[in-house]
Amino acid sequence: MTTELQQKLDAFYHEVQKEEFLNKRGLANEVPYFIFDYPPEEELIVRAAVERYVQRLPIEVLHVNMFDLMMEQFSGVGVDSLLELEREEGTDELFDAMSPSLESRSLAKIIAERSRGKQMIFITRMGSVYPMIRTNSILYNLGDLKVNVPVVVFYPGSYSEQGLMMFNRFPTQRYYRAFSIKS
Repeated sequence: MTTELQQKLDAFYHEVQKEEFLNKRGLANEVPYFIFDYPPEEELIVRAAVERYVQRLPIEVLHVNMFDLMMEQFSGVGVDSLLELEREEGTDELFDAMSPSLESRSLAKIIAERSRGKQMIFITRMGSVYPMIRTNSILYNLGDLKVNVPVVVFYPGSYSEQGLMMFNRFPTQRYYRAFSIKS
């Protein structure tokens, strides 16, 4: 792990416990959404850190693993059926068949319902569901649903004024409403 990433993780852990962060002070009525971007090759280190934080933080955190949430949508169908469809019809047909179950508004509703009583939401594994589920779509829909607790998306890539760039290779639509987590 790079020293820079460790410093960013340490600073993040301390920042999210502050009353100002939890109470969204200083955001001028903006939605309390944050992007913690990191080098994609550090994915496993960030996952492990998030798991530790969820256990150690003195607040109630909803941890949404987007890959697990995606797979929940197909629990009735089964993974074997999905793999068989891909083998027989191809990846494009598989994506087309999965798309209705992965509509961002529906997924955001699930997250919003699960967030009741929580003080913060961590969203991970966005790289595992890309391009079927897009970060900016999830955040837009959470905003529309008035989810008003701090939401932190752990993003394998980069985030800047130009937008999100998954894996530092695939630019997506601009998303201006989230704040970048800086080290």
